[in-house]
Amino acid sequence: MQIWTFEVQAPEILDLPGGATPTLRLRRIPPAGEAEQALLWLDATQGYAPVRIHMEEPNGDVMDFVLQD
Repeated sequence: MQIWTFEVQAPEILDLPGGATPTLRLRRIPPAGEAEQALLWLDATQGYAPVRIHMEEPNGDVMDFVLQD
């Protein structure tokens, strides 16, 4: 189990299948020596539920999860 630390970034409107969604974007701050990147977008109108998660592994693998209605 790991503890993740995030930096809160600017609000952003995402064009999701359910329409334009106001979100708050978070960027994971990885510990020293770790290269994994992660971005999260939280829906500001739905209790900050995650609507998109984007992760990049050091080996180049990318995972992008987007909420579908």
